[in-house]
Order: sequence, then structure tokens, then C-alpha cells
Amino acid sequence: AAVIFLTIVSGPTSAKVILLHDGDHGMIKAIRDAIENRGSGLDICLLRFDPTTISEDLRVLREEGYRLVIGPRFSSQAGVLLPLLEDLDIYVISPTVTSSEILGKSWRFVTMSVPDHVQTRIIAKQLSERGIESIFLVVNDDNDPYVNQYISLFKLDFEGTVSAVIEVGRRDRSFERLLEGSPDAYFLVTEGLTAGKITAFLMEKGIDKPVFCCDFADDSQLRLFSHEVLERLTVFGSTAGEAGQIEGLYYTNTYNALLLAEHIFEAFHNDLRRAFTEIAGVTVQGLDGTFTVLDSRYAWKESFGPVTEGGQR
Repeated sequence: AAVIFLTIVSGPTSAKVILLHDGDHGMIKAIRDAIENRGSGLDICLLRFDPTTISEDLRVLREEGYRLVIGPRFSSQAGVLLPLLEDLDIYVISPTVTSSEILGKSWRFVTMSVPDHVQTRIIAKQLSERGIESIFLVVNDDNDPYVNQYISLFKLDFEGTVSAVIEVGRRDRSFERLLEGSPDAYFLVTEGLTAGKITAFLMEKGIDKPVFCCDFADDSQLRLFSHEVLERLTVFGSTAGEAGQIEGLYYTNTYNALLLAEHIFEAFHNDLRRAFTEIAGVTVQGLDGTFTVLDSRYAWKESFGPVTEGGQR
């Protein structure tokens, strides 16, 4: 079974929350900071996602009264979780999942992220305004529900030419396929570690074309790379405000998910069925500004644009 760490804080025993994480530093730090800064009155359990044991792990925690989950990060993980929601009577607030293969499939699942079609439209417009007419689209090979939708939407929105779509693995060390052509820019739909490695590779090869990333890359691992690598990147996202700018997407949206969980328990106590039935239109003052849960189960924030550009946040 997955390793379970319990963090118990003072508060009503019915206000139980699972942080379903995959080791991302930003998610875990957000929960710890919320407890230290706010004295959050929640009983929070940290559960590491393991697709082979998640069903039994959640079943055990459900018997202990845990019914509200914050997480996971990725649509591929959410796809494993989705069939369990009805069976175990659990509810989910994901920091970042955006795939339409997940959202809208269950009223028990909401996200803190803005819809992909909003993101791709804004990014495509900004690339065109920067004179980008051709790109290589580079995507992770292990998050299909998210990546496939993102590719389709971006191709519809981008006025230029997508010269190639290149799949890469998280363990890849060589990216020679990126040299097979000369696009105006590279657009990475990958997590931060892969985005950093690709950018470092292009720099080593003397390629000085712009590198753009979607919010998928805005994680704690991207921050491990040198300032020289980060200077080459423009990362788009919807985080705003000082804390959101410094900590990034996964931290900010996890913190916001916890704030929404607090609101749910304050307004609805332990009646999660009613809370998620009536959640559309709920507005919360988040870490990086006000957000509203839409009827579509996505969140809405006014801000979306470059959050990291030239190494500056």
C-alpha cells in the first residue's frame, strides 16, 4: 500500500481531508504553509498516489471518515480515481486537472484550474502577436487525457503552423528530434523537469529560438534549474499576486483548494453531497486573488498570461 502520513490539526473531527499527491514539493509545502499560517481547522492526511493501491488506500481512509480529496495533479491520475468516486462516496478538488475526459464526467470532481480552451486561445494569440509563425509542439507521453486535448485545442487556435508534434518521456536524456527542423519557437506541454531538460539541451546545441511552456511546467522541479535555463523560458499560467508568482501553479492551486475545502466545511459542515451539488457560483478569496467555481466544475480567475519570462516572475 502507499505510505500514509497523518497531519492532525485542531478542528472538528468531521472536517477530514486527504492530500493525494505524487511527491510534488509544491503541493506538500502548500498544505504545510496553510497549517502554519492559518491554523487550518482540518484533519489532513497525506496520501501518495499509487495506481496499484489507490482503491484500497481510499477505502481504508473512507472507513476513517475521510471523504474529501485535494489532488491529484495529473489527468492520467484522475482517470484512475474517477471510477472510485461513487463507489466510495468521495469528492475531489484537483489543483490542476483540466481534461474534458475528467471534468464533467462526475459532479463530485472540481478543479482549481481554468479550462484548457481558455488557455490555448490566449497562448496562441500571444504567440502570434510575438511574430511566431511556426512551432514544434513537444508533449509528455504519459498524460494522454490532458495532452491529447491540449494538442487538438492549440492546433485549432494557433494561426501559424505546427511543424511537428514530438512526444518525449520523463526519463529521456536525448532530444535529437528537436533538431530536425527550424521552427520559430518551441512550445512545451510537459511538466517542469522535462521542460528544463529540453531547454538545457537546446542551449547546449546553440539553439536560441524562444521556448514557451504551458502551466503544466510551472512546478517545483522547474525551479531546480539554473537561472540561465529559466531565462530562456516563458511559462504561461493563471497564478497572480506575490505568493502565486513566487511559488508557482501547484503550490498556489493546492493552497486555493484547501481554502475551498475550508469554505465547504464552514458552509455545509459534512454535507458534501449538498456542497458539491450547490458549488457552482461559490466564490473564495484565494492566495492569488478571487476565484469562482463554474457550473462546468472549472475555476475562473481573471489572470492568465506569462507568469515566468526571462527568468523573472
